Amino acid sequence: MKKKFFRFISRFTMFFVVLGISGYLFFDIQKELFSEKNNHQINNHQTKTIKHNQETLMAYQKGMQLTQGKERQQDIPLAMSWFKKAADQGHEPSQYNLAALYITQYRNYQAAKPWLLASASQGNPKSQMFLGKLYYEGTHLPQNIPEATKWFQEAAKNNQQEATAYLGKIYLLNNKDTEKARPLLEKAANENNKESQYLLGTLHLQEKNIPLSALWLEKAANQNWPQAQLDLAILYGKHLQDYNKMFYWSEKAANHPKFPLGKALLGYVYQQGLGTEPNTNQAKYWSDLAEQQGVLTNTLVNYIDTQ
Repeated sequence: MKKKFFRFISRFTMFFVVLGISGYLFFDIQKELFSEKNNHQINNHQTKTIKHNQETLMAYQKGMQLTQGKERQQDIPLAMSWFKKAADQGHEPSQYNLAALYITQYRNYQAAKPWLLASASQGNPKSQMFLGKLYYEGTHLPQNIPEATKWFQEAAKNNQQEATAYLGKIYLLNNKDTEKARPLLEKAANENNKESQYLLGTLHLQEKNIPLSALWLEKAANQNWPQAQLDLAILYGKHLQDYNKMFYWSEKAANHPKFPLGKALLGYVYQQGLGTEPNTNQAKYWSDLAEQQGVLTNTLVNYIDTQ
């Protein structure tokens, strides 16, 4: 019974690896694009290729004042008009700020796109990262993996550590190129990127290297990555027969509010008494929670029973 269950779970888990667990990769572009830190960086950014006249710089400064509302009352539409005057003259910080305001104030990604492109083409690593994310996620712009790869590569050249993690993910999941993915994932994982740690763990699991898989999955699980906690629980049960640790990580995964797979697994663990005493009340409680979030535990149980 246990072997059949784990064969099913392994296939089910790899389905989520291929999907890239995008639900846990959603980035808050509003928060990042126009933070105080970014404003400081923009103020100190020097465009190398274009010499700006005093009028252009004055337009940028007025835009900043109206955006921050420090010396004058905040007026976003007027700030955007000033930024556009400077952006039209090739002023890169104004191009970046204009894109940021289109996104943070109006959620207008189509209007922001040409200004992000203009800024990124002048070497702004933040714009390069955001373009890469937008093209990769495909939520606000049509998904375009080659374009995402291009901008992540540019951002990586500008020392954006997160870009390395995205490139590793693209090569592994989209391009199926483990040779290119491995060094990128290892670099990002060693810089404590939890998704890269998770993906490196799944890669080692596919290669039947259980110790290394457990090592990297546990690093990601310790950073509260739910999919890593789920996979680690399964690994401890299936490959290492350590049901106490299976129960421990099943609990961790189940306690994420919007992660029904963890709840389904914990329900089954309680039902079978894996690492804990069998408990039908707890099994029903967690299985019901999983079903409420769209994971039908009965489907899992029926599959086990037919094997």
